[in-house]
Formats: sequence, C-alpha cells, structure tokens
Amino acid sequence: MGVTHKIFHSAEDLPWDDWEQIRTRGNGDVFMDHRFLSVVETTMSDVSQLWYVLFYTDSGKPIACACLSTVRVDPVIIAGSRTRRFMKGLWRLAPSLLHINVLFCGLPVSLGQKSLLFTPEADIADVLAQLDDLIAALANEHGAWFIVFKEHGDEEFDDLQSLLDRGYRCAESLSMHIFDESFRDFEHYLSNLNAHYRYDIRRSRRKLEHAGAQIVRWNDADVIRAIYTPELHQLYLAVVDNAENKLEVLPCEFFRELARQFPQEIALTGLVKDGRVLAFNWSLATTSTYHFLFCGLDYTANSKLDLYFNIMYAELDNGLQLGAPEIKVGQTSDHFKVRLGCRQRPLYLFVRGVGRVTNQILNLVFPLLFPSRPAISTADIYNSRYKATNSGTTCF
Repeated sequence: MGVTHKIFHSAEDLPWDDWEQIRTRGNGDVFMDHRFLSVVETTMSDVSQLWYVLFYTDSGKPIACACLSTVRVDPVIIAGSRTRRFMKGLWRLAPSLLHINVLFCGLPVSLGQKSLLFTPEADIADVLAQLDDLIAALANEHGAWFIVFKEHGDEEFDDLQSLLDRGYRCAESLSMHIFDESFRDFEHYLSNLNAHYRYDIRRSRRKLEHAGAQIVRWNDADVIRAIYTPELHQLYLAVVDNAENKLEVLPCEFFRELARQFPQEIALTGLVKDGRVLAFNWSLATTSTYHFLFCGLDYTANSKLDLYFNIMYAELDNGLQLGAPEIKVGQTSDHFKVRLGCRQRPLYLFVRGVGRVTNQILNLVFPLLFPSRPAISTADIYNSRYKATNSGTTCF
C-alpha cells in the first residue's frame, strides 16, 4: 500500500471530513480539533508559521495527519538550573544562541499534546519517512536549526522507532500529571487523605477565608471574554516570567478566542478579593478528560494567600464534580502535583539537527539540553480506610 500526502498552509483549506476521520478514529484529541487549530492560527501567526499535512492511501483513504510549526525557542526550555547557569555564560559570548529557530511536528502551544495522529491502517514507517523528508525541506527553507517531534507517551514509543533510524534522538520532556482517582468533590477527596496532607490543604484554604477571598467560576464564554482583559492577562505573563521552564508566551487574544471557539467546554476559575482577581486558571472539559490549561497569579499576594495551591485545589474540585474520568493537571510543579495525588505520565521528544554540523553540535550538548529528569518519590497520601476500600490503591 502506497502513501501520498497533501500539505495545507491554512486550516481553512483543510478537508475537515478527512481530518476528522483520523482524529476521531485516533484518540479524539481536542488539541487537534479544527477549533483549536483555528485559535492557534488566528492568534499566533505573527510568531509562528503553520502547516497541516494529511496522508492518504493510494485509494484516497485518509490515514494520518500532522501539524507543523516554526518556533523561536530558548534552547534550555526543559534543562535543569545547572545547565541554565552554564548557558548564560555562553550566551554572553554568543547572544545569537539565546533563541534559535526550531521546526516542530507540533503546535506552538505547550499543553503536553502531540500533533501527529494515525489510524490503525496506517503504514507508520512510510508516513514518518515522508513526513521527515517534508519537515527537513521546510527546516532548510526557513532556517531552522533543529527538528522536534513533540510530545509522545510510552504507548507511542514503538510506533516512532523508525525516527531513530533516521538520525533522531529521544529526549525526556516534562511529564504530564494525571489525577484519575474517583471522588465526588474536593471535600470527599480531603476526607480520604492522611491527616497531615489534609491539614496542609486546609491551612492553605483558611488563608483565603481569613482574607475574605472567594472562589468564582465563570462558564459563560461571553462573560469570560469580557472579564479576560489585557490587565488580567498580566497575571498570566507574570507566571511565564517566573517559570523555571519558559515556554511560549501566548497573547491575550489567544485566550479570548479559545473562549469563543469552545463556548461549551471552556471555563475560567478565579480567586477574587474585593472585586479584584488575584489568581485564575483556564480549563477545558471534554467527555473523557478535564484539562488544566494556563494560570495567572498576583505574586505580591501569592505567598501570603497560597494562591497557586488554592487555585489548583479549586480547579481539582471542578474536575471532580464534573465526574471527569481523567484530569490532566499540567506538566510543571512536579513535587506539589505528586503530593496532590497525581501520577506522572512520561512524555518524550524526538530531536535531530538540520544538517551534519548542527547534528554534531546537538550530539555534543544533548546531555546538557535534555538531562535525565529525576524520579519523583511516590506519595502515600490516602488513609488506610480509602486504601482498603480501593484494594490498596496508592496514588503516585
């Protein structure tokens, strides 16, 4: 069975029936939904060039799809603090290395999602060979230093083995934190924790109560668009500025457009005091998964009111009350999220340089740019009653 492909420069030009056949037969990933692609294209085309690729059998049956994008990135996005200190010295000598062009098989939005889907009938090795040739040509044309396939889990690793034969190296990305225990709501969850975990959470929540702050949840897309002003967006930018792993910077209009495209699925949760939003978190709910998206914090009040912890607790409560089978809590703050009860799902990147010299450089600095991520100790957070009822389940 031969494989052919078509490349599209705009989501508007895509044959959506073909794209949806692949998406729904794959995992139904909301981040490959045409509405999400439209959000990205509409609001980020000034910083990233996008392409969409469809693969077909000789008989014209759609079997795979992919999103490609150019991004200027900090080369030590997921590296540790020691590597960043080393790179600061290098950047003083060569400022041009501060940001480099990368061509992703992926979107310029980091939510731990992949942007490459296959149907069961796909000849994956053949698709990857054609896709790699296409990406290499685009990388040369647009001056990219590296090509990166992001972000794939253990269950997809075998399918992508042929990339290793084509010169790619596999690197660890930031793990996704997944909460998939069943509780009616956050109070039910609290009642099943060991005493000292329960005490820590209640202490943080009391800080909000004593300050007179309230948890507010907005579900109406029009209301959210009115609330989410450039001034409120500054709280998101503050989180980006303080992040250890600095990813892309999303514009205010990205979030407003997200609310417009997903009016039934989107929500915004805020911590409000005296009419002012001190912290917020965006979420997106599908039938299978409740996604924590991006948060914003007023750092002048964060330590006093435990804003980050409390907005995460409030968002977890929302996901539990919706009865989501799986709650994806995001990729950062490993220790906190493990203690919250999440398990870690490892994610991987496949990386290669564009050209022989760049690939040699990549091989030389690979351990610095992509260090092995330390394992996070499991947390035995649940009380004996819960573990007995749930056959000794311990959350990781």
